[in-house]
Amino acid sequence: MHALFLCGRSCWAFSTVGAVEGLNKIVSGELVTLSEQDLINCNKENNGCRGGKVEAAYEFIVNNGGLGTDNDYPYKAVNEVCNGPLKENNTNVVIDGYENLPANDELALRKAVAHQPITAIIDFSFMNRGGKVETAYEFIVNNGGLGTDNDYPYKAVNGVCHGRLKENNKNVMIDGFENLPSNDEYALMKAVAHQPVTAILDSSSREFQLYESGIFDGPCGTNLNHGVVVVGYGTENGRDYWIVRNSRGNTWGEAGYMKMARNIANPRGLCGIAMRASYPLKNSFTRDISSIA
Repeated sequence: MHALFLCGRSCWAFSTVGAVEGLNKIVSGELVTLSEQDLINCNKENNGCRGGKVEAAYEFIVNNGGLGTDNDYPYKAVNEVCNGPLKENNTNVVIDGYENLPANDELALRKAVAHQPITAIIDFSFMNRGGKVETAYEFIVNNGGLGTDNDYPYKAVNGVCHGRLKENNKNVMIDGFENLPSNDEYALMKAVAHQPVTAILDSSSREFQLYESGIFDGPCGTNLNHGVVVVGYGTENGRDYWIVRNSRGNTWGEAGYMKMARNIANPRGLCGIAMRASYPLKNSFTRDISSIA
């Protein structure tokens, strides 16, 4: 099984491949590991690591000679140029078409799953169960600071805390944190003018997840489910925007960043960006931003 998180929003490719692998095993009796990378690179109706539609992936498989195997077209977890000769020189698994199940019908889904694997799109915005920014700040204050990525590298899995590793390295300390007033984009702007600010927003809309460039103005709700870093703000062609750093990797958005509409009519801000924001305090560097005019 490959690590989807390395390739941003590629779940469309993984779910398509899983269903085709299962169906091929049922029909042919042979379990063949197929290539997500084939779809990511060659299915131009979709956007590779930036997201896509399962239906477009099925149509690609039908109309483009099937899907290559993982051995022939191995997973790289990045967007690459389609390797046409590689596809032509290897045996591909083909399908005859696809069917969409009736929406909002679990009985229909159950009947289909009784015969073969099924792709389904779900809300996965609470990835890895999540947590609270405030609790993270308190941990840093009360537990000797935060280690560097070189000393404590990212593994993308839940692991056991390595206490000795933390003790043997120089950690970065903070003195506390402040929560910004809720539903106040002006207060958020004052804070961001001095330092990066964490914000919790609603990232569950398809448009948010598939964002590529430009000023994003929705649609999205205010069901807070995703943490980002607000690092700046600006105005472009008369439109105010926030500069937001996401955690999807540099293949998402504008090299990992998004411009989000600022100063909208709703005081909560676009996607609820002004509802729950906070910033760390460190020595004399960070002043009480809430008092700065």
